[in-house]
Amino acid sequence: MVAVKLITEKTVNHLSFYGMLLAIVAAITFFFTTIEWSHIVVILGILILFRFQKVNINLMVTFSLFYVVSLFALQRYDTDKLNEIMMFQFLPIIMMIVFYFFVGRSGRFLSLMNKLAFYVNRFSKFVTKRLPDQYKKYIYIVVAILFSYLTIFTFQGFFGLYGGLIVLFSGFHIARFLLTKKKQVGFLYVAMFIYVSIYNLTLTHGLTLLLDDVLTYVYIYAPTIIIPLLLSIVYQREYLRY
Repeated sequence: MVAVKLITEKTVNHLSFYGMLLAIVAAITFFFTTIEWSHIVVILGILILFRFQKVNINLMVTFSLFYVVSLFALQRYDTDKLNEIMMFQFLPIIMMIVFYFFVGRSGRFLSLMNKLAFYVNRFSKFVTKRLPDQYKKYIYIVVAILFSYLTIFTFQGFFGLYGGLIVLFSGFHIARFLLTKKKQVGFLYVAMFIYVSIYNLTLTHGLTLLLDDVLTYVYIYAPTIIIPLLLSIVYQREYLRY
């Protein structure tokens, strides 16, 4: 009994109240709306908690445990839907959060991005050496368009929206070592605009729905517009302030 009590106390001490609360609110949102709106609640909650330095391993573990159990419960513990829950509802948003708030801020990751930036810089100089100087200053816009276009068609099958976002934000970190802050902001929003537009208008036939029923389009696609925009604004405020 003493051992059980000690184990229980240690488990409770490592649980995060904010992680449980966020998981419950996100699950309730899913019950009344869709998984995409639930993901918005998750992202907003994590951003707010991060602002107050509450995001840590305990929070992530607690949130992950309670969120996946809640999603499973909302599916009435149907084991046939367990793969769908893990691959399409839970893992994508968790991978995005882990990358954005943990991996993307680690020294090893930034060191790797710095090394990649060195090779990208050498390659870009080789490719653009014959271009007139008046065109070279706009080449980053062309690169942003091509980067976003190639990203969405290469990685959209990898955890949907979030797979491409992880690749995009990795590219934005590389751009930090190559461009001035003004150009970085342009690169960020041009690439994100192309990515979000293709994803929400053509890739998923959203344009047809938009022309047919605007309100339904907003209900379905607003989350996949808001989430990239929120993350981009936070990224700009954190890394690209003048």
